[in-house]
Amino acid sequence: MTEVFDRSLAHAAVSAVNFWSSTLRSRLSFLPGCSPKTALARLTSERAAVTSLLATLDTHINACAPVSRLPPELLCRVFSNLVEEEEEEEYLKSGMDGFPRPMPWVRLSHVCRHWRDVALNDPTFWARLSLPLPQRWADAIISRSQGAPLFLSCGYNPYTENT
Repeated sequence: MTEVFDRSLAHAAVSAVNFWSSTLRSRLSFLPGCSPKTALARLTSERAAVTSLLATLDTHINACAPVSRLPPELLCRVFSNLVEEEEEEEYLKSGMDGFPRPMPWVRLSHVCRHWRDVALNDPTFWARLSLPLPQRWADAIISRSQGAPLFLSCGYNPYTENT
C-alpha cells in the first residue's frame, strides 16, 4: 500500500513540474520580442505574482499541521502561557535602534498567517504594554487591545537613557 502511495506522490510531483514548466514557458513567451527594460518590468511583475501564489500555497501547507487544527481559543491559551513565561528583561533589552526588542506576542504573530490571525483577533493578547516602547508600537497595541483593560509595566532600560 505504501509503495502505491509513493508512486502516486511521485507521479503527482512530475505532473506538477510539467504543468508549472509549461505554464512558465507560456507566460514568458513575450521575452524574445521585448526590450530589456520591458522584459525586466514584466519579469518583475511575474515574480511578484508567483511570490503571492507561493505564500497562498504555504498557507495551505501550514493548515495541514496538527497545531493548525486547534481551536483559536486553545491556541490563544497556549500563546498566553508562552508570553507569561517570557522574562520581561528579554524584551526590554535594547535593540540596535535603541528600542526594546519585539514582545513575545509580536514574534508569535509572525510565525504564520493562522497564528497571526488568531493573535491579532484576541484583545487580551494585546493588553500588556511594557514601557519604554516606540509610539507606533504602543498605538498598535492599544488599538488591538480593543478596550480590554491594559496592564502597564515600566522598566529601566540603560540603552535609552541619556548619558
